[in-house]
Amino acid sequence: MVKMLVPSSSPRLLQSSVITVCVWLGLIGLSVSLQIADSNEPSPALLGETVELFCRSDDVPDLCVWTLDDTSCKLSDTSPELQCTDRILASLDGGLCKLTIENIEEDDAFNHYSCLFISIVDGEVEKDSREI
Repeated sequence: MVKMLVPSSSPRLLQSSVITVCVWLGLIGLSVSLQIADSNEPSPALLGETVELFCRSDDVPDLCVWTLDDTSCKLSDTSPELQCTDRILASLDGGLCKLTIENIEEDDAFNHYSCLFISIVDGEVEKDSREI
């Protein structure tokens, strides 16, 4: 609770102060948007090993989309796991979106990997992406 010291003889000042505080709090709420808070860089791996990439958002997104060159894997809370290819599995758990690549092949090192988070808040689309 926010308490303000306002002279009791000025209800107009009190009303003005309350309106100012409400507008200020409303602006703070509007300035917050979905962002990628963390991700990892691929670490060196030997052929045949398994590698996991991840992106973590600061909030729970409506969608997470992994893009691997010309392939994309779309995940949501109703579809939180998807087999993108025979060796690549994508998963979404809250704000954590993972891409697991099994049986690493030489060509995997040349792919471009990116994650995209999308949320719809009050009819507005919020999104953030990162190339890994």
